[in-house]
Amino acid sequence: MLDAKYAPKSRSAYAYLCSLAYTNNIPKSRVDEVMDLTGLASVKKTKAGRFSLGMSQRLAIAASLLGDPKNLVLDEPVNGLDAEGVKWVRDLCRNCAAEGRAVLLSSHLMSEVALTADNLVIIGEGRILQTTTVSDFVEEHSRDLLSVVTPDAERMQAMFANSPSVRITETTVEDGYPADSRAFRIGGADFAAVAHGFARSQIVAYRFTREQVSLEQAYMELTHAHAQYVSAPMTAAGAQIPQNMPVQNMGNGGAR
Repeated sequence: MLDAKYAPKSRSAYAYLCSLAYTNNIPKSRVDEVMDLTGLASVKKTKAGRFSLGMSQRLAIAASLLGDPKNLVLDEPVNGLDAEGVKWVRDLCRNCAAEGRAVLLSSHLMSEVALTADNLVIIGEGRILQTTTVSDFVEEHSRDLLSVVTPDAERMQAMFANSPSVRITETTVEDGYPADSRAFRIGGADFAAVAHGFARSQIVAYRFTREQVSLEQAYMELTHAHAQYVSAPMTAAGAQIPQNMPVQNMGNGGAR
């Protein structure tokens, strides 16, 4: 499935799938099966040109499933889908893989890749940058980071006064914390050692968690140098936009 809008606009979903089935010696009964599977049975007589992007995605997936393939290739299959549709595609990929099929999923939505894929092929500027598993990739790019919200900022900073390898960065306090709260990200410190240090120093922590880099963060770090378009720094409505935030060319990169 490479193009969600490939179906002729003047042809109904059912007629389009029937034509594919006929020209590929696939039983007509299979058309009804894939329409039920993709949730299109109720709109089978609707012309493809009247379909939304999400419905067109479902029709394109139905076409790709028509021949009961052993190898399934899906390019950005969740574009235009609602939350239920996104979960359906995720379950479809996992179920197909569980049946022994090979599923190649191309996507820029790293949150979905993290929930769906087992193995990664990361591409930038037309070149393979890395081939690995999701878990290994996240672990490789993880760092020792602690997220702390505390009213005892001065005592916490004093605790690390003689620890030059520890990096403390103040961040924005999220809504819902008490008015005396200050938020920090601590790098290069052992989780257990800091917890015991807080206890000995009687430092109150409203939040004390270990942060793990997300697949999206790790992906952006790896591909930042390969971004084809890089935006200039700007601010809007008082919000600071990070400088040199890469804007990926949606046609040249991605994770598979």
